[in-house]
Amino acid sequence: MGLYPLHGGNLPNKDPLALALREGTQIVDVKEATPITIDNVQGRTLVNLMGISGRCEEPHLFTKVLPLEVSLDTSRKVEGNGSLLLVSTVSNDSYYGVSRAININTDSHYIAVAMAHNITASALRLQIHGMGGGSKFVTADSKGYGEFEPLAVRFKPSDLVATSQVEVQLWIKTASTNAGGCFDAIRIYEISRNEYDVIGSMTSKQIADRYPYTDTLTHVINPYVEVTGMNLCPDFTRFDVHSSKTMQVVSPQETRIVLQTDNQSAYSFDSEHFAVVPGQTYTLSADIDGAGVVLDVYTNITGQPILDTPQVGHDVRSTTFTVPVGVRSVQVRIIIETGAKAGTRTVKNPMLVVGIMPKSYQPQKRSLWALEAQLSAHPVTGTDADILYTGEDGSPYVLKKWEKVTLDGDLTYRLVDKGAGFKIFYTETLPSTQKDTAFVTKYDGTILGRKLQGEMLTAADTQVLTDITDPNPNLLVFSVSNAESGWGDMYSPTSEEIKAYFLGWKMFDVSTNGVDGNGVYNRTDSKEKGWTPLDSYNGTRYFGATVTVPNVVPSQLIDGNYAKHRDIHPYRLQYLKSKPKIVRVETYDTGASLVSGANVVTVGSGVILREKAAILTTTTAVAIGDTHNPTKQKIKKAIQVYKGARRDGVWYKSHINPHGIEKFRTDISHYDPTATYYITYAAFIPTIAATINVKVTANMRGTVTALVDQMSDVDSRLSMVEAQQAMEGIDEWIVPTLMHSWKPYADGYQVPRYSIDNNGIVRLEGLMTGGVTVANTTLFYLPQGYRPKGTLLFECAGTANSVAAATRIDVGSEGRVFINQGNTNINTSYLSISGISFKAEH
Repeated sequence: MGLYPLHGGNLPNKDPLALALREGTQIVDVKEATPITIDNVQGRTLVNLMGISGRCEEPHLFTKVLPLEVSLDTSRKVEGNGSLLLVSTVSNDSYYGVSRAININTDSHYIAVAMAHNITASALRLQIHGMGGGSKFVTADSKGYGEFEPLAVRFKPSDLVATSQVEVQLWIKTASTNAGGCFDAIRIYEISRNEYDVIGSMTSKQIADRYPYTDTLTHVINPYVEVTGMNLCPDFTRFDVHSSKTMQVVSPQETRIVLQTDNQSAYSFDSEHFAVVPGQTYTLSADIDGAGVVLDVYTNITGQPILDTPQVGHDVRSTTFTVPVGVRSVQVRIIIETGAKAGTRTVKNPMLVVGIMPKSYQPQKRSLWALEAQLSAHPVTGTDADILYTGEDGSPYVLKKWEKVTLDGDLTYRLVDKGAGFKIFYTETLPSTQKDTAFVTKYDGTILGRKLQGEMLTAADTQVLTDITDPNPNLLVFSVSNAESGWGDMYSPTSEEIKAYFLGWKMFDVSTNGVDGNGVYNRTDSKEKGWTPLDSYNGTRYFGATVTVPNVVPSQLIDGNYAKHRDIHPYRLQYLKSKPKIVRVETYDTGASLVSGANVVTVGSGVILREKAAILTTTTAVAIGDTHNPTKQKIKKAIQVYKGARRDGVWYKSHINPHGIEKFRTDISHYDPTATYYITYAAFIPTIAATINVKVTANMRGTVTALVDQMSDVDSRLSMVEAQQAMEGIDEWIVPTLMHSWKPYADGYQVPRYSIDNNGIVRLEGLMTGGVTVANTTLFYLPQGYRPKGTLLFECAGTANSVAAATRIDVGSEGRVFINQGNTNINTSYLSISGISFKAEH
């Protein structure tokens, strides 16, 4: 967490200011209300080489290295339904663990991350071991107890004496029996050489944040920005009052507490949970008329109060508190104390603000920017990213470079060849392709090996993408294991049976495996055919079957024996299009704005916009997203309810029987059965968040408080295009991201730019105008590899009192190019950086 200045002072600023909003919650402080305009969002793709096994919910996918008990722990988890629990069964002082082999490329670079929860062991260890004679290993050990912590190691297979595979090993160290710990959310990503070097100086937590868990081919889907300002405390209509007669909501800012008799034991009414920033200071205030009622703030983790100063009440109108580390959401609680006397109390004007000073009541302002779009990039290098941007007409567009295809029952597949233990298929003709650019994952999330156009497929789980230069153009050709599909070496599946596999079904011989669904079908008489759901496998057998070729997913064709034991994903394909295409986004909500003062800004992905609500009513309350009348997707974050086309602010977030983590709930008195309701929510769908680069037009107060550890201000202010150019080119001119309202002078003058030659000499040139001129104002940053060893001073051409004058420009070892001159007469007519040159040593 840190404070990031946006410019050198509180000066008038007519030009938009750039701001990078990152995943999670941050605080943006502005002096004046201003709309948010999205500048760009760049795509990203990750492929976890562990696939679904990294979720640690299927112990049979791991091999025991030494005697111990391995099981699923549903009480401790980071992802999904549980974690992998390892418990020692002997008392020798040693390491005990499990392993799983993954395929790698010898010349590549990798990062491995696992979440470890030490319960009673001496330590937990993540170890990557090269396989074969003379192999080596790298490790990361846990340091704490009682909670999950990230373990991270980077590795090069060549350093481990590994050729085609490495072993991912999970260890517990203990000298006693019944000691152990849990592992969860294991991910292995192939990364670029440059990224490998960058993360070498990062902590495990920083690496884990940079590389979140995924278990299939995953990219940015449906990003959103949620803004809350003025007052962070939800109004009283968003408190869970359970249709109580005790708490009577008079208006959004006023409620009455009516006690018919003296209170015998304390109880409370809670607001919905809302996002906060760990380590940030807040002030809560309210007007409470009457004794026996107080306001407190409770955490989302243990449900414990966090106020370390008096609660609001008992003649205390306001109190200040700091959010503990690790706490990311809280709720305000109205507490009726034990012994409170019969009578009526009034609570008015609840106000929660950032900082140590209470403020007069203002109603909460909420706004949202969200849209439905998929944004990809090269999974290893991050290059060729799809770009979302705002067009001149104000509408969102995507520069689409990657095609994304789900290989399911909607496509047509043709069997073209067989091999020992596998079948080869090709898809129907795809939209125009670039050969050899495909990334394909199968149902368990693991990636298929790539062959080049013209090469033969000689094993299962490999693929090749052809383009227009091939005799069979624009096709994906790929192989499927017989053991996984259920097709024997002698059997050729029909087109309907092929589709059944891609819908999630395995074929088997009913006469030999009618009980467990195991084995393959290898008959020539077409009798005794059966199909069983792939997701019903529990490590030993399958559950549920049909003897008719299925044409729907298993969840739509369930018999009495069906039982789902694991999650699977459809095959996914991503490849570069032959030509990028600009596509207008059709579904979006771009009404986000910042209010004057501190704004809590939450960035995420996976949003579902305005889905028609399935309503569940009782005699006292109404719910949307309940398990008994669920939404289309499980809800990860409940965002907004709409009554027709207008926002309906009387709904609050509830955790009672949600289809996911949260649902929407309100009192029955607020529900209009004649109206049509819609909801916007973040769903549990495979996605990763992206940095959202925005522009704001108002004068910024000066700081952004970030929730997570971020890269240096240098990296956060460099555009991704600029950074990529710096990595790829020598002696090429790069245009920097100018800051603090500086912009190219235009009128035929050279735009500001920089380059480096083969001798490591960096040169700057160009003319700019219109920016902030106070001392210490940053003009732009140079990336790593373009920086001097120490700060250098240069004299450049500028203006003072509207006439030509020398201006001092410094270049720091951190890459910052800035004005370092106290002359207050310097003005914005023009400023040249031509003539600056130095040896790059950093």
